[in-house]
Amino acid sequence: MTSRSLHRTTLALAMGAALLMVLAACAPIPKLAEPGRPIDGDEAVARLGLEAGPAEALDAQWWKAFRDPQLDALVEQAIANSPTLALA
Repeated sequence: MTSRSLHRTTLALAMGAALLMVLAACAPIPKLAEPGRPIDGDEAVARLGLEAGPAEALDAQWWKAFRDPQLDALVEQAIANSPTLALA
């Protein structure tokens, strides 16, 4: 393939891509539905069929559920080095 034919091929591809972009820009935009009114939490729970109620209590050492010694060490280090309310 010569330099001239490579130039023609590149030019043809560039013109084709430009034509496709122009045609895509002329495409009609579909009308989107109007957003509905916001719903409150109770209505959302009712629509989704969920039961509203108090949340389950979180274990004070929730990170232990991961059974990761590195995480345990990091949390223990953070607790040991964190300022207390009395210090603040």
